[in-house]
Amino acid sequence: MSSVEVLQQSDSNPSVAVTREQLYEEVWQWPMTKVAERLGVSSSFMARVCTRMNVPRPPRGHWVKRESGKHSPQPPLPEAGPGDLQVWHRGVVLGAISQPLPKAPSLRAARPQNRSVSRSGFHPVVAGAYEVFEQGRVIDQGFLKPGKQRLVDVVVTKQQLRSALKLMSKLFQKLEAAGHRVMFAPSDRIYSRAPFDEHEQPATATDTANEASIMGISPAVTYDAMPRAKAPSAIR
Repeated sequence: MSSVEVLQQSDSNPSVAVTREQLYEEVWQWPMTKVAERLGVSSSFMARVCTRMNVPRPPRGHWVKRESGKHSPQPPLPEAGPGDLQVWHRGVVLGAISQPLPKAPSLRAARPQNRSVSRSGFHPVVAGAYEVFEQGRVIDQGFLKPGKQRLVDVVVTKQQLRSALKLMSKLFQKLEAAGHRVMFAPSDRIYSRAPFDEHEQPATATDTANEASIMGISPAVTYDAMPRAKAPSAIR
């Protein structure tokens, strides 16, 4: 079905599905305001959909250049990456959409240098976590429970906080240097952690309760041949 047919159906079908390819075709054929109007949403929301679907949008001044006969380059639609939305259903909240697993990216050649480093020197998944953890409340056994959910998932005491974050940052940077991608888990996915104990003994009821009270944090995931969730690290 062409993008034009999809938009024509949107008037009679409030839950019409739009693929990445169809949306890409539309936003480069018509201004965003017109595309949004025909789909019954605001232009700002339509821009959010493009971002979630990894669909490039025309830059500022694109349509003025076209009207005056000037060239304005159109980038190709990139391949869907981990976490990119494949299909958008009008009327469905973005964070609640169930999407198919993306095609696994090919492994990049290993590089000796770190691939992702913030200004602080930490991996982006770890950057800014120290202050949030430090302001968190102390729960059983001295573990810190931060007040923010989108945070690197370490279970740690205040005494070992700095060294734990350095360790996680180095681990993530090593993974990316080896060709893997490390990121926060998409909000519309559900991951589970395999229970483990450093002494290879079954977890006690107290251990389970402590983990449950801390784990409001979004997991970090690393992508290679198949997406998998990183298990939390308990450091005392």
